[in-house]
Amino acid sequence: MQKELAVVHDLIARLYSPDEGPEPVADALGLFFAAAKGDLGVIKGLLDHAFTLITILRAIAENNPDVLRPLARKSLVWPDLIGIKEGSRDNNKWLLKHLQLGTECSMRGKWDPKSPATQTALSMLIWLTTNQRVLGLPNLTQETRKQWFETGWIALLNVTGNHPEKVAYLRRIGQHYGQHSKNTGAQKRVTLATRESNIRAGIKKQLWQSFQNLTQHVPKSTD
Repeated sequence: MQKELAVVHDLIARLYSPDEGPEPVADALGLFFAAAKGDLGVIKGLLDHAFTLITILRAIAENNPDVLRPLARKSLVWPDLIGIKEGSRDNNKWLLKHLQLGTECSMRGKWDPKSPATQTALSMLIWLTTNQRVLGLPNLTQETRKQWFETGWIALLNVTGNHPEKVAYLRRIGQHYGQHSKNTGAQKRVTLATRESNIRAGIKKQLWQSFQNLTQHVPKSTD
């Protein structure tokens, strides 16, 4: 599963690539690519800074949690340290409850984080949110989420050469749509081209459904 998920992350990362993606590239992405190429100095710097910042947040959570809760309630995740000892996991659980994490998050609700469609839609949503200004997207609402999704779909087509069905991980999402035109009576025999087109359409349909599930609690409008 981790190997397959890495395929999706690679597709998203290519959108950020200085060689293939739009300019300007954020400084944080420069750190990402340096670390990804094995720059130990950058990796150690990231670890040290992350440890320091998380320790500060932990101290605030223990001494004055009220200042963090407004943000934590609207967040799906929260930074914390992990460890191999059982006490570390207990600390993580305490923090989730203590800060009331996600109780007002726009992505709260029922969706399967292990689903390939959900994982891909979530990666798409994160990319769109990160690049909202560059892409010229309006605020995400019930009225605009279709526009957001279509922008994300176009990006996904771009990084897959217009054929997401050729990426094994993505193909799984729409595989069962391969015989759709035959099952609906539109064709007696499904050609190879039609089957691939059906699978591509199925991928888009499933991703849109997952995108809707992830954004079901965003505001209805900006009014």
